[in-house]
Amino acid sequence: MYKKVVYSLVVFTFLTSSLLVAQANEAQEFTIYNATSLQRKGGMEVKVFNNLFSADYQNLDSKYRSNYFSSFVQTLYGVGNFDVGLDVVLKSNLVNDYDLQSPLRAVHFSMFSEERQVGNSDIITSANSGLAHIGPKIKFVPFRKIPALALQQTLYVPVLKAVDGKFIWASQFFYNRLITPKQQLFVEATIWQPIGEAWNFPFVKGFYSYFPNLRWTIYGTTTLLVEWGAGMKYQLLPGVEAELLYTRYLPIDPVINRVGDARTFNLGFRWTR
Repeated sequence: MYKKVVYSLVVFTFLTSSLLVAQANEAQEFTIYNATSLQRKGGMEVKVFNNLFSADYQNLDSKYRSNYFSSFVQTLYGVGNFDVGLDVVLKSNLVNDYDLQSPLRAVHFSMFSEERQVGNSDIITSANSGLAHIGPKIKFVPFRKIPALALQQTLYVPVLKAVDGKFIWASQFFYNRLITPKQQLFVEATIWQPIGEAWNFPFVKGFYSYFPNLRWTIYGTTTLLVEWGAGMKYQLLPGVEAELLYTRYLPIDPVINRVGDARTFNLGFRWTR
């Protein structure tokens, strides 16, 4: 079964990258991507970003693992002084999987719920999957004198309530600063706010990027100083970029008590024209 899952992921990745490469404009030159920049009028960006969050838990009777897979298909289109776009979010979750089995089991896209007794504990293992949200969005530079600062607003509308039935308003602030021609600092602050619920504290991410050349980007990242990771980006062709990222939450009691012994695996592709 795991071989089939891995094979399916490889095929999906190959087809996605092949499609993006086939549509690339050969006349373009390699350029370093800047997340705060708007698209030129008539320009377009399509990004597919896959995130697999996996956390381990333990009680007196057993060990178990919860896995959450999210696939974001994100588009932006330049209309002049701002961008408009749409996000499509696919999710597949597997909660309280027993015996610390492979995180890839979350990519089975199944739906079930079963209860079993382990020692003195009753463990409920559940899975759900499907199209979670669609999200229209707008991105703009609020201050002309600060072009390195951009703001993006997205309204995520639930599609399948069994997967996630919440309306979510996401506000994202992007800021970048070029330290040298080969080094860049980037900060992203996101308020992920379910409508009708108490206000959420913003997630603040920091990125330090190093550019060996115009095709490669190597970076380190942290979220609120409790999640740390390293990643790389490579431009397959001008306008076509692949990305890999691995992050790990600090194995300290305050973090483990809240999110478990957790890590993420990420794979993304970006196409611009």
